[in-house]
Amino acid sequence: MALSTALLNLSLGGVQLTIIVLARRDDASTFEVGLAVAMGSCGGILGAIIAPRLIERLGRLRSVLLTDWVAALTIAALAVAPGFLGLGAVFALMFFLLPPANAVISATLYRLIPDELRGRVFSLLDLLSGALGAGGPILAGELLVTTSHLEPALLAIPAAMGAAIFSFTPALRAFTNRPAATQC
Repeated sequence: MALSTALLNLSLGGVQLTIIVLARRDDASTFEVGLAVAMGSCGGILGAIIAPRLIERLGRLRSVLLTDWVAALTIAALAVAPGFLGLGAVFALMFFLLPPANAVISATLYRLIPDELRGRVFSLLDLLSGALGAGGPILAGELLVTTSHLEPALLAIPAAMGAAIFSFTPALRAFTNRPAATQC
């Protein structure tokens, strides 16, 4: 779970920079760039509001899998999104799905980690996830400076790797798919 989350953070860390640069390449005004970024924040807020219902409807495992795979696909879609509104819509969808997955993963970790180790383990997980997340803007900046318009989609590769970890690791699939009553 930690590796999957850290890889997703690596990809997501560079998304906002990518949106800003791609929108400016398309001659978007500073207001339009700000609107595209704000659309992502609005998507995250709506996702947090609807997270409990989405988890209940999809189940715990599908909520995480959907988020991970859609994040990878939407990051790649930034390369072909039409204008600042297209970039903002993709950003909103990406961040709409993050709160349900975060809720499932956090609840799972709280159940797995003994109380006496929780502080140390969460500190280590935050360090790993934060360190890779901080590398996202560096990776995005390098891709945006050294490649053409479409190559920033390469940011989706770590997110897809994280999604694959959840998709193809039997222990994670089995544990995350248990009913919520027996898990938290």
